[in-house]
Amino acid sequence: MILSKSNLLVSLVAAVQKIPLLNNIFIRKDGTTIASNGKVLIAVSPTHDKLRESYPIKDGMVDEDFLIGCESVGQILKDLPRDIQFNGILEQCSVKLFESDVNFKITNGRFIKESNVKRLRIKWIDYKNIISRVFKRKSSIKIVLNKNRLLNLLQALDKICPDSSSFSPIYIEFTEGNDIILRCIHPKTKQRAIGFMTSYKTKEGTWLPSNVWERSLENDFNENRIDTIRRHRDSRNIVRHMDVNNGKPRIKRTKIKRVKKIK
Repeated sequence: MILSKSNLLVSLVAAVQKIPLLNNIFIRKDGTTIASNGKVLIAVSPTHDKLRESYPIKDGMVDEDFLIGCESVGQILKDLPRDIQFNGILEQCSVKLFESDVNFKITNGRFIKESNVKRLRIKWIDYKNIISRVFKRKSSIKIVLNKNRLLNLLQALDKICPDSSSFSPIYIEFTEGNDIILRCIHPKTKQRAIGFMTSYKTKEGTWLPSNVWERSLENDFNENRIDTIRRHRDSRNIVRHMDVNNGKPRIKRTKIKRVKKIK
C-alpha cells in the first residue's frame, strides 16, 4: 500500500478533540483514509496511479482495514520529505500491515527510512452509515468558491468574534445568485460581523463531477460494488490488491535507484 501526505493529513480533524476512540485514522485496504472528531468526518481517496507507480519503494499490498493513532501519524508526517523536484512523488510512504504493528517506509530519493507504529485493535465508528446518511440528504444547492478567499474570510471572522467555547457558531445564508453571507457575534462584546463572498459564475464555476471513488462512498461502501468499480476503466485512482509479505521487517537504511520526475 502507498499512502500520500494528503492521506495522512486527515489526522488534523481527529486530533482536534483528542477523544481516545477517535484520536486515530481509519485506513481502508483500498488506500482510502478516514478520520472524525465526532462532529466532522473527512475522507481522502487512494493515491493516483501515476504517483503510486512512480514511487521508488515497491511493497506488497494490504488485504484488510486497520487503525493507527494520530500521534503515530504525526511522526510519519514529520519524517516525510518536502518534495518540489519530483512533483510530490517523495511525499508518500509505503505501508505493510502486520499482526500488532504497521511498517512505514519513507525515502528522500537516496535512502529509505523504516519505522514501525502500533496497530490499534479497537472498534471504530460506523462511518459507512454516517457517509450514506449524509449523501442521501444532499440538497440541490451547489456553489463553487475560492478556497483561499473563504479561509481568509473565516479566519478574519474568527479573530473579530473569538469564541473559545465548543459552540462557536457561524450563520451561513445563500443568495439567489449563489453568493454567501456569513454572520457571527462576539460572545462578550455582542458586536456582530457580516461577511459577503461571491461565488464563481463563469468557467471557474463549472461543477466538479463525482468520480468513481466518490460514487463508491455514496453507494454505502458495498464491497461488490467496489470490486466492480476497481475493474472499471475509469478506476485509475483505486488501489489494486496484492499479497501481503508477512515477514517482520528490519529497521535499516537502504540505498535506492534514482527517482524519475513525473512529466
